[in-house]
Amino acid sequence: MLNGQGWVVGKEGIKYYIQSGRVAFWEPEEIHESGSEQGMTVIVIEGEDLKPLMTELEWLEG
Repeated sequence: MLNGQGWVVGKEGIKYYIQSGRVAFWEPEEIHESGSEQGMTVIVIEGEDLKPLMTELEWLEG
């Protein structure tokens, strides 16, 4: 779960906007990065059997 707002980048190399109440999902061993100019706090959950239920994405312009 995320509080604040920022961006995430996964294996596609595309920057996605993310904000409070959203989550980011990465595959095991996937190289990724994230950041924020305003501030962002996240809770990280790791596990072998985690699967996302939604795939909604919003592009970060700029």
